[in-house]
Amino acid sequence: MEADLEKNIKLGELLVKAGLIDGFQMNLALSYKRHWGGRVGESLVRLGYINDEDLRNFIAKQFNLPHIDLITHRIPEDVLDYIPESKAIEFCVIPVDRVEIRGTMHLVVAMPDPTNLYVIDTLQFLTECWIKPTMASAESITKAIALHYGAASSRRAKFGHPAPPSPIPDRPALDPTEEEWQSSELIIKRLEERFEKLVRILLEHGSTAQVKALVDLL
Repeated sequence: MEADLEKNIKLGELLVKAGLIDGFQMNLALSYKRHWGGRVGESLVRLGYINDEDLRNFIAKQFNLPHIDLITHRIPEDVLDYIPESKAIEFCVIPVDRVEIRGTMHLVVAMPDPTNLYVIDTLQFLTECWIKPTMASAESITKAIALHYGAASSRRAKFGHPAPPSPIPDRPALDPTEEEWQSSELIIKRLEERFEKLVRILLEHGSTAQVKALVDLL
């Protein structure tokens, strides 16, 4: 958390030095962030002190981060599998590629704020990969998530992973007819009559042991 706060303050100070905001606006953005949450950059945009495009361009230049055009970039399906769609939506990120850097494989992830250490650390834990951030607007990421994850799901359903067959529902019990009801009632009545007759015979003519067995049964 402290490292994250230091990063926020550093970004604000860099924006002040670049003349994109002043110190008063930075302090108001920090206060806004403490009250409403989010990031300093987001707070500056919400307060209208800087527009989103200028902020992204500044961050990309300052931290030497490339922009990516998510409209034309084709994302391999196995790359998408690294981050579930729910997490991509939650963090407003999308994996776009894998690259090897100094012998170690990195997952390239497009995000609107590559200075967000919390998101980067969470993604590294989730994917078990080193994360290499790249810049993209939140709007383009949201559209890319809907486009690419939706297309991947359709392909899986059509070719690779068909949906499991629906369970066969239990056959509904048929309502008994009036004739069946009468037949059942007759059978029950006859059983009761025979049971009563058997009880009377045992009580009148049965041995003590038989009567005791009958009482235990009842």
